[in-house]
Amino acid sequence: MLTAREYALLEYLMRRQDQVVTKIELLDRVWDASADTDPNVVEVYVGYLRRKIDQPFGRRSLQTVRGAGYRIVDDAARDRDFAATPFRVNKCVGSGDCRFGRGSS
Repeated sequence: MLTAREYALLEYLMRRQDQVVTKIELLDRVWDASADTDPNVVEVYVGYLRRKIDQPFGRRSLQTVRGAGYRIVDDAARDRDFAATPFRVNKCVGSGDCRFGRGSS
């Protein structure tokens, strides 16, 4: 079960699906804009949401966009984007011990 604040955060992110939302925007829209709230509270609540809406179902729909904010993405779209990204060799060591991944170098 979600708390009122978790629900408000999830609703705000879902209304902006696939859009990056900054911590400041979330603080202004989900928390009391007139309160002096530490921006790290957003990280805490994002963690609460992930434990409730993503982890139990093996999903990763609530994403952190480093240096920018957070976004909710559709699992099907995320999987499609991942599948379209070509494999690359991340690192080869020793006699052919190579690690592979996706994305650009």
